[in-house]
Amino acid sequence: MNKNDELLPFYKKAMRLMEYDSKTGELTWKAETKNGNRTKACGSKSYRVSGKPKCIRVGVRIDNVCKSLMVHRVAWFISTNGELPDDEIDHINRNPFDNRLVNLQKVTSRKQSENRSDQSKYGIGVYWKGRSFQYQVTINRRRHRKGGFKTAKEAVEARRKFLSLNEGNENE
Repeated sequence: MNKNDELLPFYKKAMRLMEYDSKTGELTWKAETKNGNRTKACGSKSYRVSGKPKCIRVGVRIDNVCKSLMVHRVAWFISTNGELPDDEIDHINRNPFDNRLVNLQKVTSRKQSENRSDQSKYGIGVYWKGRSFQYQVTINRRRHRKGGFKTAKEAVEARRKFLSLNEGNENE
């Protein structure tokens, strides 16, 4: 059972209780107030420890179990009539609070990490550790690391060579 199977009932309940406006990216409760207006937007913003925006989350309760769902995934689920991808849902403009449908795309984990604004300044999979540069590659869920490079360029080239020798099958 994957994580999506476990969360599917919560997404289905969210779809019944919430409405998504693909133009504004806003998720609102379907319930109306006495005067006929929609209630406020669903969810609350969450931030990383560094203070950078992370995403908007909404809580959904079934029986006594409450799950915190990311609004952009709920929006995707509602706008695609129930598709819950195993892959990631990426914000094209990197603003995690902009949940308009035109700003969301289904991508692999690899593509998602390439789009991150805090990606290594030396290149994908290359970083400074101790007194030298090191690279890291994950192939078939096994992590391969090698260090001791004097420059980031050497580490990038070694990583590229490693990938070509291993047919470039880095995990997506």
